[in-house]
Parts: sequence; structure tokens; C-alpha cells
Amino acid sequence: MPETITSLDCPIDVMYPIHRALRAEAASAEATVRALVLGGSFQPLVQVFQRWATALEYHAVTEDTYMTAPLDRVAARTNEAEHQRLTELLAGLGTYLDALQGPAAVTARTRRHALGKVVALRVAQDDHLEEEEERVLPVIRQQISAAQQADVARRLLIDAAARHAGWPLAWLAPHVTATERQLLTALAGCTAQ
Repeated sequence: MPETITSLDCPIDVMYPIHRALRAEAASAEATVRALVLGGSFQPLVQVFQRWATALEYHAVTEDTYMTAPLDRVAARTNEAEHQRLTELLAGLGTYLDALQGPAAVTARTRRHALGKVVALRVAQDDHLEEEEERVLPVIRQQISAAQQADVARRLLIDAAARHAGWPLAWLAPHVTATERQLLTALAGCTAQ
């Protein structure tokens, strides 16, 4: 995976900065849980988790619907199964954090358990993103036209069903360079309907 992109050779290359942002969200969640103060609140982790979960779930659903569904490849079905596993891990962590809301304060045990769930999700996500970059993106470049790739990219960057359709671009902003932001914004704009 390139550290940063300076051009989009293929529209599907938007996946690299998106994946980098998802990795950064995972790292932030892990750092946040490690920094929780005994006797304190889980609220800082809840906020980081909600941002990560929203972005990861939107990304996975959008990919499954628009990117891999048309492909008749084992790699596409494997990718979708991995998304299902990530959804299960997100749900498990979300349920755990919900149970800790209210008067429950951070204890050494609850912090360890939360850390274990965050690390498990982070490892699964990192493995998935790596696999997707190595096995799925090359197939997309070969089998899906540039116009179809641009449509998928636009859908990954603009959530037409949301009240604030540009939230994916806004979420990405702190995780990308100025050049990448311009490339992504231009791609989202030039393919908007």
C-alpha cells in the first residue's frame, strides 16, 4: 500500500487513503482504551469507537453492494465474508461498551477486556485490508471499467442516503494529505449525479 497517493491511476485507488484512515481509527481506539483512567469513564472510547464503527460499516456495506457483488470470483465472496466477520466484531465491542455505560467506572478488568476486543477488531481489520489490497483490488482494476470504478469510488466518498452526504469525505480529511484531499474531492465531484 502506498503511504500517500499523488495521482489516481485508477479510480479504485481511493481505497488506499480510505484504508489508511481506517487503520488510523483502529490505532486511535487502541491508544484511547490504553489511556483510560481507572475509575474514569469509557466515554472517550465510546466516541472513538462510534466514529470507527460508522466508517468501517459504511465502507464494508458499500463495497459489498457496489464493488464485489458483480464479481464472479472466490476473492469477492471471501471479501464479503470478512466484512461479515468485521461486523460481528464491531457488534461485540459495541455491545460490551453499551453494557459499561452509566455508573460503571473503568476498572483494570474492564479496560483489559475492552482492549482485547479493540485489538481483535484491529487485527481482523488490518488482515482484511491487506488481503483486499493484494487480492481484490487487482481484480477490480482488470475487470471493472474506469467508469464503473469511478461510480464505486463516488459511493465510497459520498453517502447519498445520509442527511450530510459528504460525511465520508469529512471523515477522511484529517487522515489524508492536501493533495489526496483534492484528488478525492475532485473524483467525488466529477462523478456525482
